[in-house]
Amino acid sequence: MTPVTLSPVADFGPIVLETDVDEAVYGTLRKWIPTYLTKIELERSFPNKTFPRPPKQSYTNTIEEDEFTDTMLPAVIVTTAAIEARPAKDGDGFYNGGYLCIVSGIVRGPTPPETRRNASILGACIRRVLLQQGDLDGFASETRWESSRIRRINQSSQAGRYLAASSQTFTVYVDKVLNEQNGPWEVDPVYPPADPDDPDTTYDLPVQVSAVTVEVDGVPVTQTPGA
Repeated sequence: MTPVTLSPVADFGPIVLETDVDEAVYGTLRKWIPTYLTKIELERSFPNKTFPRPPKQSYTNTIEEDEFTDTMLPAVIVTTAAIEARPAKDGDGFYNGGYLCIVSGIVRGPTPPETRRNASILGACIRRVLLQQGDLDGFASETRWESSRIRRINQSSQAGRYLAASSQTFTVYVDKVLNEQNGPWEVDPVYPPADPDDPDTTYDLPVQVSAVTVEVDGVPVTQTPGA
């Protein structure tokens, strides 16, 4: 198949997706949280590695704040909820946006007090990281902390164990997310507008699920649908 290319004279300018913000946030957290957890353990006189470090695959995003994906704990879930206030525009037509992000640290504990403590520790690390490393490795101009809360997560299994989320709200400021003065002057012949009467779908075919992995008492278990 011949790859589709646009005319080199077409300058569309920058574009920032909500998921770009998500990935910048949890990428920074994944890089720094182990260091910050070690520091809190030293400050509070806990032995090293008292608090489990979130596995690499447990840093992710989701659609809604309360929709926590099935993943190994502890986990860090990022949700870009909305643009905060009206985006500012400079004299060159560039828009600068403040993205409201909710970052939830999900933890487990044997008792409510220990679960709340674990959530507090992870939440404190998240706050420190995103304020002290607020440029998100050069992606953002600034990150501001807006609010915080700790809450219990109801669960239907694992009796005797408790889950809690330390949810922090931040505003991530990103420069030049879009430019209104860019864009092509005419339709590129190799990439014309879609024909609304064309019955061909532009979506990928659904993928059949062959196996699902869940966590039972901390041990990953793979299940095959229909088995």
